[in-house]
Amino acid sequence: MSHPDLVLSGDDVGLDQYLPKNIYPYHYDVKLRVNMPASDNDELKVTGQVCIEFKPTETSNRVYFNVRNIDILKANDWNSRKLTVEKDPHSEVRHVEVPEVMEVGKKYYLKRLKLTFDSPVSCEKQKLDN
Repeated sequence: MSHPDLVLSGDDVGLDQYLPKNIYPYHYDVKLRVNMPASDNDELKVTGQVCIEFKPTETSNRVYFNVRNIDILKANDWNSRKLTVEKDPHSEVRHVEVPEVMEVGKKYYLKRLKLTFDSPVSCEKQKLDN
């Protein structure tokens, strides 16, 4: 089974899709719900919410994510303000802009990041060679 990646970071994402290190995440509160397929034609789906606590190491008003097989449906900041998730169709990188510049060393969090993603699971039996 492969697991999607969700990585938190800060500003100026380059074309190589490495995320800068100006945001330091120190706590993730993750809630997941597995929706089992009702028939062979249905897909296994996992939905969830995550609250990410972090400290900026540089001033910024953007938070970037590297996502793979994840659609972020909703995002709110520490004051419950709704944030727009910006998407680039040619990249795994997403970002949100917060309405104020985050100060270095101060604690912040993004809450109710509602995400949904497909987690491919093979139900086929595999023969093991002895």
